[in-house]
Amino acid sequence: MAQTATIQKPLLWTPETPTLYKVQTEVIEKGNIIDSYVTTFGVRTIEINRNGVFLNGKLYPVKGTANHQDFAGIGVALPDKINEYKLRLLKEMGSNAYRSAHHPPTPELLDMCDSMGLLVLDENRYLSSSEEGLKDLTTMLYRDRNHPSIFMWSMENEEWIQGTVMGARILETMVATTHKIDPTRLVTAAMNHARNDGGYADVQDVVGYNYGDKGMAYVKDHENYPNRILFSTESTSFISTRGEYENNWEKGYVSNLQKWEPNWGPLPGEDWADVVKYPFLGGTFIWSGFDYRGEPTPYRWPCVSSHFGIMDICGFPKDGYYAYKAAWSNESVVHIFPHWNWPGKEGKLQKVQCYTNCEEVELFLNGKSIGKKKTIPYTKLEWELSYQPGKLEARGYNKGKLVTKDIAETTAPPAQIALNSDCNILKSDGCDVAVIRVAIKDAKGRVVPTASNLVKFSIEGPGKIISTGNGNPSSHEPDRASQRMAFNGYCLVLVQADNQAGTIRLKAISETLKEAEIIIKSE
Repeated sequence: MAQTATIQKPLLWTPETPTLYKVQTEVIEKGNIIDSYVTTFGVRTIEINRNGVFLNGKLYPVKGTANHQDFAGIGVALPDKINEYKLRLLKEMGSNAYRSAHHPPTPELLDMCDSMGLLVLDENRYLSSSEEGLKDLTTMLYRDRNHPSIFMWSMENEEWIQGTVMGARILETMVATTHKIDPTRLVTAAMNHARNDGGYADVQDVVGYNYGDKGMAYVKDHENYPNRILFSTESTSFISTRGEYENNWEKGYVSNLQKWEPNWGPLPGEDWADVVKYPFLGGTFIWSGFDYRGEPTPYRWPCVSSHFGIMDICGFPKDGYYAYKAAWSNESVVHIFPHWNWPGKEGKLQKVQCYTNCEEVELFLNGKSIGKKKTIPYTKLEWELSYQPGKLEARGYNKGKLVTKDIAETTAPPAQIALNSDCNILKSDGCDVAVIRVAIKDAKGRVVPTASNLVKFSIEGPGKIISTGNGNPSSHEPDRASQRMAFNGYCLVLVQADNQAGTIRLKAISETLKEAEIIIKSE
C-alpha cells in the first residue's frame, strides 16, 4: 500500500539546519484505530557524482570522522547521553558527518544525527551474501532507511576478499539487495586503496578509497576511469598520545610533534588539502574521531587502546584536533604546542608548532618576538627556539589585524582540583549521565600539563559513579572505580542519575591538593 502527500514549501534538512517532520500512520479497522506509528523524517536531496557530493543541489564537502561506538570506562554499551556528548564534540570541531566504523550504529545515535545535524555513512559489518549475512544487511536497511542523515550505504570495510572475483560476486549481490530495499541512496565499500582485481570496484555505485596509495591513487583513477564516482572513505591515521611530545616505547606513548607510524596516512589536516584541491573526492572520513579500545599501533603491551583518535577515549582534544577545527570551522583558530613545562631543558632547542587558519602567526617568548610566519593552508607552522620558562604566546592575524591568540605558560606545581560538568541538571530516569571533566591546576588556576595526581571521588544523593577515565592508552587502572590518576593534567568521571529526584554532590580529593565539589540537580 502506498499513499502520496504534498508538503508545501518544505524546510530542507542540512547539518546546519536539521529541520525534521513527522508523519503519523494509523491502522483502522471497522472505524477504530488499532495501531499507530510516528515516523520522523527530513526533506533533502543527495546527489553523488564525478564532481563531488551535492546536498540540496549545492556542492557539500563531507567533513567526516570514523568512529567506534565506545567511550572511556563503559565499553560499547553507551547511555544515550554519551553518544550525544561525543556527537556534540565532533560538531564543535566543525565536523558535519559521521561514519559508523565498522558496524550499524545504534538507532538512538541515528536519531541524534537527524536532530543535531550530521550526515551518516551507515556501514554494514561483514562482506557476506550468505543467508545470515543478507539478513543482517536487510535488517540494517529496513531499520535505518527513513533517517535523513544517512547519505550513503557502506557494505564493508577492508575485507580480505575485496579485490577478488569471489568478493566482487558477493558485493554485487549485496549492492543489488540494497538497491531493491532503498533505491534512493548510492552504495559504496571502504576499500584499501580501491583495488579493482576481479571487478570489485565496478559493482559499486561509489568507489570507496581508504587512503588511496598515499593520496594519489584516487586522483589518477579519476582520470583513468571516466565513469567512476569516487569518495575518500578513510584518511589520516595519525597516531599520537594526548600531551606527549616524545616517543616512549616503555610507556607506549607517541609524540604529537612528528609523523611516525603508520606510513600510509598524512599529517592532520593535509588530507583535507586534497579534498579542497580535488572536490570530486566528495569529502573524507578521518581515522578516527576518538581513541578506542584495541589496535594500539605501533605498540602492543602495555597499551590497551589505540592512538588514532583526534580526541582521546575521554574526548579530550589532542593537538591534531585543532588542524581540523582550523580547516572545518568558521572561527579563527591558533593552537600552539607543546606545553611549556620543561624543567632541566633550559637553553636547549625546542620545536614549537602551530595549527591555524589565520593568514599569519607571530610567536612571542616572554614578550619578545621570535618571528612572524605566513600560513600555508592545512599545514602546520614551526619554529625552533631556546627553551626558557615563562610565557609562550602565538598571535594570529588576518589582513594585519590581530584576531585570536593562544598561550602556553610554564606553570607552578599542582595545587588544586577543578571540576567541570557538561550539565547541571539530570533527568531522574536511571539513565541520564553527567560528564564531569577533572583538571589539575596550579595556584593561579592554570592546568598543569604534566600532572598525574591520583584523584578520589565520593558521591552523595540520588546518583552513582559508573566509570572513570583519563585518556592514557597504557592505563591499567580499573574503569569502574571511585578514583583515577590524572593523565597529563586531566581525567574524567561519569555520574548517572537514579530514579528519584534530589541533589547529587560529587567531591574530588587528592593528597596535597585543594579539593573540589560539584552539585548536580536530578529532577
